[in-house]
Amino acid sequence: MATDARTIRGYNEHAEEYARHAAEHPYHRDYIDPAMREALGSVAMLDVLDIGCADGRRADELIRANANRVEGIDIASGLIALATHTYTDPRLRFRVADMENLPFGDESFDVVTSTLVIHYARDWSRSLSEARRVLRPGGRCVFSCAHPIDTGTEVVEGRDGSVSRLIGSTVLPDQVRIPHGNYLATRQVTMRFAGIEAHFYHKSIEAMIGEIVASGFSIESAVGAQPTEAFSEFDTALYEQYMNKPAFLIWSLTKNTGPTTQP
Repeated sequence: MATDARTIRGYNEHAEEYARHAAEHPYHRDYIDPAMREALGSVAMLDVLDIGCADGRRADELIRANANRVEGIDIASGLIALATHTYTDPRLRFRVADMENLPFGDESFDVVTSTLVIHYARDWSRSLSEARRVLRPGGRCVFSCAHPIDTGTEVVEGRDGSVSRLIGSTVLPDQVRIPHGNYLATRQVTMRFAGIEAHFYHKSIEAMIGEIVASGFSIESAVGAQPTEAFSEFDTALYEQYMNKPAFLIWSLTKNTGPTTQP
C-alpha cells in the first residue's frame, strides 16, 4: 500500500470536512481544479479512470463533460461512501482500491486522471505501471503532484528576523552562498488541512522523469500550474507568488506501445 496509514485514517475520519474543503477552498476551486481541466482537455465519449476520486465531485464533472463512463477509486472508504451516496449516474462507479493495484483489466480506459494523489507514494513506479497497464494503446495519463520547487524548500530565519522559505541559496553581502533545503533527496513532507494530517513525498523532477520513462510513458508536457485570476481575490500575495513559483506540477503522458524497462 503506497499511502501512509495515518493519511488514510485522516481522510476517513474527516471525509465530509474534506469534501467541503475540496469543493470550496480556492486552492481547489480556483487553482488546481481548473488547471487540471485545461490539461485534460475533452473527455467526450471516452472511458476515464479517476484515481484518488475522493468524494466523487471531479468524476461527476467528467460525466457532465460527456465522458462515456467514469470509474472512481480511492484508498479511503469514507470518501468512497460519500461518492456512492452523492452521485448516482449509472455511468459512474466508485470503489475502494489502491493505485498500486488497480482492480481493472488490461486496456480498459482511454484516459487515466489523478489530482494530487501520486505524491503519497515514495516510489511512483508501481502506480505508473498500473496506470499504463489499464490504458488502451495511445491512451493518456494526466496527473498532478506537489511541485518540487515548493516542497524542496526549507524554513530559514531571515536577517531581518522574519522566517522565509527558500530554495537554492542565499547570497550574502560578501557573495558567500549558503544552500537551503535538499532538492534531490526524496523525503516525506507533512501538510495539515481540513482536519487531516497528510504525509506525502517531495521528489525531484529528475527522479519523476526517470520513473515516468521507465514505466513506459512518453511525456507530452509538464506544466507548472498557475491559479486563475479569481484566486487573487482570496490572497493577492499568494496569487503573485504562485504565478511565478507554482505549488503544483501537472504531467500529461501518453502510453507507449512497446515494452517498458520494468522487469
